[in-house]
Amino acid sequence: MSEQELSLSEQEQLRREKLQQLWDMGINPYPYAFEVTHHSRQIIEHPSLERTADRPDTELVSVAGRMLTRRVMGK
Repeated sequence: MSEQELSLSEQEQLRREKLQQLWDMGINPYPYAFEVTHHSRQIIEHPSLERTADRPDTELVSVAGRMLTRRVMGK
């Protein structure tokens, strides 16, 4: 056993047990639903899909993926 498992509070232990029970029953405790309308390649190939200030009525696009880098600068 790791040190972290030994130092879990009773509440944390109960939560982990309940989580494991859900997994054992075949229930995903973290469900998600996301409708992807386009793939990144389509957006790159068709700049007309990009919404800008001068084209606010452009079609909405939903793309799924991971954000690898986020550079927040300023306020």
